[in-house]
Amino acid sequence: MRLCLTVEAERNEDTPAVIESWRFVQQMLADLTATVIDDAADDRELREGLRMLAKVTALCTELSVEADPQRPHFFDMCTDTRMVGGPNPDGRYLLAMIRGDHCYRITGQRGTTTYLGFQVLAGTGLTPRRMAGYLSDTALQCTQGSFALVLAATDPGADALGGAQWIPIPEDASAVVVREYIADAAAETPASMTVQCLDPPPLRPVTDTEAAAAFTAMAWTIVKLATLHRTIKPELLTQPNSLVTAAAAELGGADTTPDNLYMLGSFALDTDESLLLQFLSLIPL
Repeated sequence: MRLCLTVEAERNEDTPAVIESWRFVQQMLADLTATVIDDAADDRELREGLRMLAKVTALCTELSVEADPQRPHFFDMCTDTRMVGGPNPDGRYLLAMIRGDHCYRITGQRGTTTYLGFQVLAGTGLTPRRMAGYLSDTALQCTQGSFALVLAATDPGADALGGAQWIPIPEDASAVVVREYIADAAAETPASMTVQCLDPPPLRPVTDTEAAAAFTAMAWTIVKLATLHRTIKPELLTQPNSLVTAAAAELGGADTTPDNLYMLGSFALDTDESLLLQFLSLIPL
């Protein structure tokens, strides 16, 4: 695999930081394009590799440029046509960006799906992301199907919580990830939720430093998502058409939750072949 990150931006004190960071995005995309071209076994892999890179870029634009931690909203990381980052076809992965120096309230309806979990991620800039908090549906307090969570650095107190559950967040909190797994899409009702910043500052223009930081984060996140197959269980590339079981600790706390067990695999098929997965239930019916 070739992935040479060779940014050669002209640096001088008169050049806005946002220009240098945008050149960094351009160089990252150029290097990843070269990697896709080098790795593609045929024309179809070339097309799909470039499509993957475009979809990852679109997701990272939402993550780093469009998202506003002071006016957050949940968006689905994996749509029906943007299946990137190791998606589960029976899962939803919602994301909202936050900051540790603000307070947030999440309200919603639990629904009837098999699993629902809330994960707080921490780490900003080039600091590696880590899991800073987690709440599964087994600990989620619901009243007639409704729930409320308050995310804050310190306990707001019973009056401020108003019956909501408090989830402490660190000063470098960066995101809330919601995972929902659906056993029967035709029969189950998915959860619904909104997030609100309780202490948003007044609106103002984005600064040069803020825009530059967003583009830099975008570039590094593109690299991470476009190369997951090289960093998470890379041995699977030489062991296609089989599944391996991995605990969360083996895959990294920022990308997993402690109450999930993962099965991963890659596939390699000829044009006249298809892959059939069969699962046997260990639970007596």
